[in-house]
Amino acid sequence: MRLLQRSMCLEDFRKRPTKNLVLNKADLRKSEITMREDLPVTTPLRTVLDLARTHLDDERLSAVTQDAIQKGLLNRRELLEALAKLPKGVNPSAQATLQIAATRGKSEYGFQAASDNAPQVREGLVRFGQSQLAVQDILRELKRGLQLIYGKQLRGVYLFGSYARGDAERESDVDVLIVLRDFERYALEVDRTAELAADLSLKQGVTVSLVFLRERDWLQGDSPFLSNVRDEGVPA
Repeated sequence: MRLLQRSMCLEDFRKRPTKNLVLNKADLRKSEITMREDLPVTTPLRTVLDLARTHLDDERLSAVTQDAIQKGLLNRRELLEALAKLPKGVNPSAQATLQIAATRGKSEYGFQAASDNAPQVREGLVRFGQSQLAVQDILRELKRGLQLIYGKQLRGVYLFGSYARGDAERESDVDVLIVLRDFERYALEVDRTAELAADLSLKQGVTVSLVFLRERDWLQGDSPFLSNVRDEGVPA
């Protein structure tokens, strides 16, 4: 029965008009292909990265990624490693969406409606029982380090997410948007700032997560992610 259904599907597909149909040859490695019901398909990781390259809107990209992560089809660490190697041409907003999905596991940042009275970081201090996290100190130290790395290329540093809203939990990351005048590859900026972010994370006992954006995209972009950061962001 399954073979008959598959044969009918293939026959229907072949009957479809091919006018204006464009086929692109994919550069696939063996590790990016798996078998599903005796058919070769791309792995969930490769599928998500392909969706990012095709400029799928941020909301649907986040939903697909979150679903794959929650079902155990996609590994967060593998996604982060793949993001560090992304080639040119991938939309910065899509990169940010995937990075947030990989580090957070929920889509609260890009698509939750921003409140007009979103709470800011109060006196730079967030309390967790007996421990205290000085967010403003982290931002000041981070900005100093970024200025040493980028100089005049650095156009803005903005805290966003749960710490900007004031509803951070113990396991929350300190999410920071870094706006640069321009850059060639996202992965290069991740590498350039990896030591700074790691040192701050170790010193403060919290993960400092950096997202990079070109200045023109920050000024002209209209994605849900950018709109939310503009509404809730706290400049360093």
